[in-house]
Amino acid sequence: MREAEYRGLLDVVIDAAEVAGKQLLKCRTGNSSMVREQIKKDGTIVTEADRFSNQLILDLLGRTYPDIGIFSEESPRDPRYRTADSLFVVDPLDGTNQFVRGLSDFTVSIAFTEREGRFHRPTLGVVYRPVGKDMYFAVRGCGAWHRSGSGDLQRLNVSQVNDWSRARLVCSALRSDPATERLRASVGTCTGRGSAALMICLVAQGKFEWYAHAAGRHLAEYDVCAAGIILEEAGGRLGHATGASIRYNRVDPKMKNGVVAASEILFDQAVATMRELSLP
Repeated sequence: MREAEYRGLLDVVIDAAEVAGKQLLKCRTGNSSMVREQIKKDGTIVTEADRFSNQLILDLLGRTYPDIGIFSEESPRDPRYRTADSLFVVDPLDGTNQFVRGLSDFTVSIAFTEREGRFHRPTLGVVYRPVGKDMYFAVRGCGAWHRSGSGDLQRLNVSQVNDWSRARLVCSALRSDPATERLRASVGTCTGRGSAALMICLVAQGKFEWYAHAAGRHLAEYDVCAAGIILEEAGGRLGHATGASIRYNRVDPKMKNGVVAASEILFDQAVATMRELSLP
């Protein structure tokens, strides 16, 4: 794609995220059946609002880019998923636990990926937090940005803290499994927030030095793909908690060894901490 084509793609993805986010807020305030929890086969929760947001995004993206396959958390896997040269990777409601509890840290997450060898690499990412209208976005090679609800535009840069003792961790506020509790207990400063995509973006914004998701209930590609390119363009790194790079468009999209996001300066120390705790 040429630069102008990426700009057009970004506009469409931002619009889809905003439309879906607006409807999610309406679902939560106007129809209790839309926020009723259901349990999926993998043990995670889903609501009718997840599915509604998903269909909106699929319709909006498919209308403009009918030839690009879509891999979404709430849809059967597109048959083009493994062979396509480019894909949209969608989480129509990341942070469903936050959403159903009336909290604010849920997001809409949409990435565009392109083939690089056997796997895919994100080229563009958008993460939208409807409460507050926070829009995070990036295109590879063009930096990462945050647009506030008031319209202020800020280029994102990760924290330059290089002293591990001062590193602030952000992790899930609602997870209570043994691995996450062990992680929280091991660090001096830990703040609980919601959506994985949002927490990675907060690291990109320099509000925290690192984010970790301990092995246990697994994250998947659609949880982190868009936020990953945003973090990378802000000067950070996203990887498995083992330190290995994340490859997209794999046969199994689950990330079974946990995930770490940090600045380039502190990434290795974050991975070492996870290993010391036997969390990967």
